[in-house]
Amino acid sequence: TVVRKVILEEYTGHLCINCPTAAVTAHELKALYGDQMILMTIHAGYYAGFSSPNYMTDYTTTVGDELDNYFMASSGVPCGLVNRKQFSGSYIVQPNAWGPKIAELLALAPDADINIIRTFDSGTSTVNLNTRVDFLSEFTNPIMISAYLTEDSIVDYQKNNNSAVGTVPDIVNYNHMHILRGSLNGTWGDTLSATGATAGNQITTTISGTVSNATWNKDHM
Repeated sequence: TVVRKVILEEYTGHLCINCPTAAVTAHELKALYGDQMILMTIHAGYYAGFSSPNYMTDYTTTVGDELDNYFMASSGVPCGLVNRKQFSGSYIVQPNAWGPKIAELLALAPDADINIIRTFDSGTSTVNLNTRVDFLSEFTNPIMISAYLTEDSIVDYQKNNNSAVGTVPDIVNYNHMHILRGSLNGTWGDTLSATGATAGNQITTTISGTVSNATWNKDHM
């Protein structure tokens, strides 16, 4: 059975005092929808900057900065994009609207069946993704495929103003989840089809890349 999935790209920063509360909302939605929802947390903009002595870790990425420059999301963190869809003319969705927008999109029939077989060579830290996309609907725009790297369970400082979710004003051992680390094929990915697709089309491709940063925990990626 093919089911629709939704990705929530959550814009945040370790200096953002409201972001831990938004993260709780995101994780509650993830618990509700399970595998039908994907989370990616993007640290970008002013609130992803530095403040000595405890906030000196750089969680920004070239990919995240390019996405932020396009969608202009970080100026309003916490906020997010839901499937990069526009709602009332805006990509940016506030945390209290994440649930309704996700439910709205999940109610739609799926447009494609995306199958991914992933292999990882621990000796060379090489990731290979063999993908097959079976189209169930017609697409008239160019179709891209992006493969992003994220990492879970990074324990570090986080600003906070809600004592219900952690200590105030700093959570010393905050568990940063779903952090964008980069991409295997650039910010906007590879072109699957420059001319769209019709229902019944099938396109296969392989995406390869190396997890090159030795400080990342590959078991949590």
